[in-house]
Amino acid sequence: MSETISDEIDLIELVEVIWDGKWQIIGITAIFALLAIVFVLMNNQSYDGQLRISKLDRSQIAAFAPLNDTPGISKPIYSNVTLIGQEGVILSADLFKVVQEEFSLGEILIDAHQALDPRIQGFEGDAAAKRDELLKIASDYKFALKKGSETEGFLEFATPDKALSGRILQHAVAALNDRIRTKNLRALTDLKASISTGLRYEIEETQVAIENVVADYQIRTKARLANLKEQAAIARQLSIAGNQSALGAREGGGIGINVNSDLPLYLRGYKALETEAKLIEARGDDVLIYIDKYPDLAAKLQRLESDKRLQRIDTGIALTPLADPEAFRAANVNVETIVYQPSSSRALVVIMATLLGGIIATLIILFRHFIGQRRIAA
Repeated sequence: MSETISDEIDLIELVEVIWDGKWQIIGITAIFALLAIVFVLMNNQSYDGQLRISKLDRSQIAAFAPLNDTPGISKPIYSNVTLIGQEGVILSADLFKVVQEEFSLGEILIDAHQALDPRIQGFEGDAAAKRDELLKIASDYKFALKKGSETEGFLEFATPDKALSGRILQHAVAALNDRIRTKNLRALTDLKASISTGLRYEIEETQVAIENVVADYQIRTKARLANLKEQAAIARQLSIAGNQSALGAREGGGIGINVNSDLPLYLRGYKALETEAKLIEARGDDVLIYIDKYPDLAAKLQRLESDKRLQRIDTGIALTPLADPEAFRAANVNVETIVYQPSSSRALVVIMATLLGGIIATLIILFRHFIGQRRIAA
């Protein structure tokens, strides 16, 4: 019972001590609150920014149809043996992936900070230190995909200056679009070079094939003429005017044809042999129609020489946003839609500092009272 009374007396005494030191507590608390206010006013508010980035939609990617839907440029898609479409050359998913890679690499962000950030423009360290600072700044930007999506994400960053961060990101997005546009133009230039090289090789190969079949025909024809003339001369010497095999057949009321290649050619008679030789010589220079392989080779050469893929690429580029740096967009990125949220509440900082000041002030009053009591007891 006595311990309870003692505790009550001690508690009342503490309350009285605190009450007696209320003005000191209020003063110390006010100093902490004032210091907190000065601190938050002297230090700029920091914000967490989030920029939404998504792939181009169907209507936007349709602007690249002159390239994406052109046979010979875009790879075909077949269902069994039926052509059902083209794969496309400029695809929204591919563009979005490159956007993600470029932001993750950070070079466009470094360039933007070098161009616009006063901290970098007024940096007093050496080149290595400046580069380290730029790398640190770039590492503060994080590209994160939206949960469950491969074609939508957010660029997250912290900044004390919303206006400056907007200008920096606007600069970075413009550089990003220009860089990706240039990459695609370079890829199409490479595609043109590949097509041109392939066409040149196929045309040369086909021309050589035509030259070979013509030369082969000419050699065979000369040999045939020489043989015909020689065999006709033999037939004349032997007084064989007509086909000897046919004579036997006519006597039997049938038609005789000398089809046995093992028989000497002069047995056909000099009339037939000389006639065939004259007809061959009468062909003149227009002999290509007599070459079996020539029509197919000539048709192939015509197709190759009239190939329009290179012109289609140039036309396709001219009809798409690739031709206009101002119109080209690799993804949907609108800097005006950046969402900013304060990194910390200024009011919360002041409140927490005020509470801390009150607690410290109370502890000081109580500690001073405790020391005084011990001195009196001593």
